[in-house]
Amino acid sequence: MLEMSLRQSLLLSFGSLSIFVERPISAVLLMVVLLSLALPFFGALKRSRASS
Repeated sequence: MLEMSLRQSLLLSFGSLSIFVERPISAVLLMVVLLSLALPFFGALKRSRASS
């Protein structure tokens, strides 16, 4: 279902990924997802620097 929605969105935008950040709510949700993926990386980096 998710793949079908992704394909529909990309077809409507002629392949442009900007459709996912045009609306404020989708931009906010995308930022939340990116931050939640990046925080563990930065935490591990901080711990490795502290132990050095």
